[in-house]
Amino acid sequence: VAYVAMHTLCMSRGGKFKRDDKKNIADFFGVGVWNIQRIWKKAMEQIAKGLEVDVSSQRKGNCGRKP
Repeated sequence: VAYVAMHTLCMSRGGKFKRDDKKNIADFFGVGVWNIQRIWKKAMEQIAKGLEVDVSSQRKGNCGRKP
């Protein structure tokens, strides 16, 4: 969801973020700016490789209690 918000904001501003955009998005979702920057970087790397953007958690099945 954060990626969609960032992508929409970025495209509405001609491909550029304003100074506080990432901070405002982080505050809205209740996470740190670093998390927003990490999600955006991951998405841009996938776009550069020509892949479909998937910024979901990679922990599924690799964390929590083991059977």
